[in-house]
Amino acid sequence: ILYKGIEGNYNHPTKFELSNWAQPSGLCIDRKRKVLFVANAESSSIRKFNFCERRIMNVVGGDENDPQNLFAFGDLDGLCSEAKLQHPLAVVWVEPLNVLLVADSYNHKIKQVDFNQNKCSTLGIEVQEPSGLAFEETSGQVFIADTNGHCVKCYSLNDKTVVSIHFDRLVL
Repeated sequence: ILYKGIEGNYNHPTKFELSNWAQPSGLCIDRKRKVLFVANAESSSIRKFNFCERRIMNVVGGDENDPQNLFAFGDLDGLCSEAKLQHPLAVVWVEPLNVLLVADSYNHKIKQVDFNQNKCSTLGIEVQEPSGLAFEETSGQVFIADTNGHCVKCYSLNDKTVVSIHFDRLVL
């Protein structure tokens, strides 16, 4: 169990079961590194549970100095330790690039966490409160639930193009 029932953003240094969460929303797994990523929406952060180390750690966003501060949100790219998000709802792991994509819902953006550079940056994709992400590895496509745009979009990691999905023409 990764939740003790008290809303917050606390990462206990030795007992993961004493950590707490604030509206955990999107989940994805990096199987190679045995890590579960969690969009911790209410604390505006992305956190990870490392299955090998049995601990929870912050990835980006939130307030690591005050885990009860649920108002440490913003829209700031940069080093993961300094970057800010606002109510992220979804995450998806993109193994070929060693990046995590984040649906930064209230900032109306898709952000990329690059683990090679330890940076978080905004992708140039126009969305309105994105709430879901899926990655199709063979084609290199990311599907985006553009919630307030009332559509599903497809972003090509190969050529950086974005199109709205016409399901009658969709091929996988």
